[in-house]
Amino acid sequence: GNLGTDHGWAGHYFVTGGGVDGGKIVGKYPRSLWRNMLGHGRRPVPTTPWEGVWSSVAEWLGVTALEDLNSVCPNRPKFVDGDDMIFDASTLFNATTP
Repeated sequence: GNLGTDHGWAGHYFVTGGGVDGGKIVGKYPRSLWRNMLGHGRRPVPTTPWEGVWSSVAEWLGVTALEDLNSVCPNRPKFVDGDDMIFDASTLFNATTP
């Protein structure tokens, strides 16, 4: 479709496996979906970047140097560590390595 109904900005991520620290939801839920969508049509604006999840997965897989994490997730430098948008391996996993 060319009306923008075939895809969107936001999504859900499920992380599964033996090392996952499960039973929790990470990220931020918008205070108001209506306000979150104002000026963006009917699309909710994501509050957690793709890099937030994949940076932690890369770290868990052994990518630990900041330069290497930024290479794996090129948009990672656009977000600040500690702002609840970029997760480290300990946020999603029990073990530090697979």
